[in-house]
Amino acid sequence: MNNIKIDSDRWFIDETVEKIAGQDILIWDIIDYKTGFIITTHASLTKNPRSTIEILSEAQTRTSRVPDQIISPKMKIYPNAIENVFGSDGTHIVVKDSSDDSGLLDKFRSVIKDRRRTIKRLRKLENVRLILNGFIVYYNFFRPQQVLDLQTPGRKAGVTITRFDEE
Repeated sequence: MNNIKIDSDRWFIDETVEKIAGQDILIWDIIDYKTGFIITTHASLTKNPRSTIEILSEAQTRTSRVPDQIISPKMKIYPNAIENVFGSDGTHIVVKDSSDDSGLLDKFRSVIKDRRRTIKRLRKLENVRLILNGFIVYYNFFRPQQVLDLQTPGRKAGVTITRFDEE
């Protein structure tokens, strides 16, 4: 799902920790501010500069753009990773709490509760990653959002998917 054309220059980075088979798994999501479209998601066992750079690089690869603003929770790891991936082009905005003025991030967090219940039943990191990839498709293209006037994030963003037999 590369070359996603999204007409928005503001992204949220959201992260949650899930305990799976006795291990803490960190799950990052990068979400478009304007549409709630999940650009990418990433699961890892560690939170380090390399993992942070990986998810930011994945988002840039998928969208072929540098966002004007990247909004994240207050974490020391983000400024250096943002600088590493985007240079001085992306502005990092730190939020003190999880609220935002669009309501999209709060709505996203309520939707991922279903994802969390499924993930907690898994035993392996690779299975978590498979579920996360499937969730992106479901959330972006099949689940209408009330905050988006019952459109899907994909429709709101103007992103379409192509069937495999049409390529």
